[in-house]
Amino acid sequence: MFLFYINDLPQLVEDIALPVLYADDTSFLISNDTLEGMNQDVKQVLDKTHKWFRTNVMLLNCEKSLGMRFVSNNNHRDLAITRLRDYNIHQTDAMKLLGVTIESTLTWRKHIDYINSKLNSLGYMFCSLRNVLSLETIKQIYFAYIYSGLNYGIIFWGNSPHSRAILITQKRIIRIIMKANTRISCRMLFRKIGILSF
Repeated sequence: MFLFYINDLPQLVEDIALPVLYADDTSFLISNDTLEGMNQDVKQVLDKTHKWFRTNVMLLNCEKSLGMRFVSNNNHRDLAITRLRDYNIHQTDAMKLLGVTIESTLTWRKHIDYINSKLNSLGYMFCSLRNVLSLETIKQIYFAYIYSGLNYGIIFWGNSPHSRAILITQKRIIRIIMKANTRISCRMLFRKIGILSF
């Protein structure tokens, strides 16, 4: 019902921005050749959406709204903070969108660091579990907690040079599960777990 209710929102701004809606999470992708043009487009999108929200008896939560400018390097001028109804739409260098952390430079480093940190903490869990559970049960836990998390969004971050850290952590966890020596090649271990070799 909510999707029906907001169905006409994208049409308001589709000439200036590309609206991306998922449930109650709405994003607008805006592209312009100049900083001035970008700021004008951002203001226009915010004005139109604010008016739409007011007309449809809804509130735009400006405090939770963020703006991010995608750039090719860190040496860039900031996108001007846009003011709307006495709130600021703050600019950020990274934000979480549907469980994936996106950075303005698209290096995916923060997302990869988050996944790697999560994997490292799960590695300790497998150290304890391997002595009390069967290999089949541990494999099920691996696929539920680790493999599913690794596959989520991998099409975006998997080709990043920073993703090598995740492969190293994944190898360490596979060795823990299989009770293998740290110097043993993981190629056969991955096959035993049921993962295609890399």
